[in-house]
Amino acid sequence: MTEQERAETARLERALGHFRESVRGWSDRESERALAKMRAAPRAGWFRWPVLATVGLVLSAVPVYKTVNDRQQAAQALADAQLLEQVDREVSEAVPSPMEPLAQLVSWGPSQVGSQKGDVR
Repeated sequence: MTEQERAETARLERALGHFRESVRGWSDRESERALAKMRAAPRAGWFRWPVLATVGLVLSAVPVYKTVNDRQQAAQALADAQLLEQVDREVSEAVPSPMEPLAQLVSWGPSQVGSQKGDVR
């Protein structure tokens, strides 16, 4: 082998040695990253389930709350309507209930009101 061939072979060996070192270094770094991801994954998975369960409970509670609230509003509206009807009946009475026996003794017709005015003169 000539001197030039030996130099070329040595240069090729050095280049392949550098390549081998860079591949091993890259492989070590990537394996460390993969190992770190595997170690972190169970914690991320563990944390995810309680959060999803909480969100599910909240989302299922909203319709129940709305239904209960709607029923309470409907019951309140019914009670209000009944109260208004009672007030309307009491206000529209000509004579209060305790005075009904007295009202039956006296007739309050329009013709008698006019004759009473004439008598007052």
